[in-house]
Amino acid sequence: NAWGTATLLERGGLLRIDANLSKLWQKLEPPQVGELRAGAAPADGVLVTSGGKYGLRSTDGGATWTQSELPQEGGVWDIDFPTAETGFAVGGGWAQNPGFVLRTDDGGRTWKTIYTHKPHTILHMDFADTEHGWFCSPWDTRIWHTQDGGRTWAAVPGTSGVRFSDVHRVQGHRVVAVGDGLLWSSDDAGRRWARA
Repeated sequence: NAWGTATLLERGGLLRIDANLSKLWQKLEPPQVGELRAGAAPADGVLVTSGGKYGLRSTDGGATWTQSELPQEGGVWDIDFPTAETGFAVGGGWAQNPGFVLRTDDGGRTWKTIYTHKPHTILHMDFADTEHGWFCSPWDTRIWHTQDGGRTWAAVPGTSGVRFSDVHRVQGHRVVAVGDGLLWSSDDAGRRWARA
């Protein structure tokens, strides 16, 4: 099904919709390990992170949960799984604190830090596949791109000076971002940007 499984964080909980839409938004109740900040739905599972350094993983649609310790303090702000096993998480403290990129290759069971972004926290990212992704931070005023699975990142030319708050790959080579209250788009995988 093209829709897949989706998760939605809400105040005090987590909502999930299954791949075939047979169950509309269902409230899940993961263990309380802090404020829920990010959610993803790799394969048939659900993965969420807290404002601390813990991840929660469910492989049965949220009926049971296992807790894992993340390798970074400060909290994860965004998660993306381009495949069922490979996923990325970004975060950091706030504002002037260093950001980080985490990677899992086992569906969220374990995570490792693969990149530290100084001096700014990373709030949002999106990956097209296991090698190509983008992230942004409103304090950094640029969009960053990786072509090696998140190990190294380069600032995208032409994005300097804009306070980007979100970035997403839409389809194919099209990437969109929100910056300074405006929509920006790129039709060449983020190499050149223009206001939409």
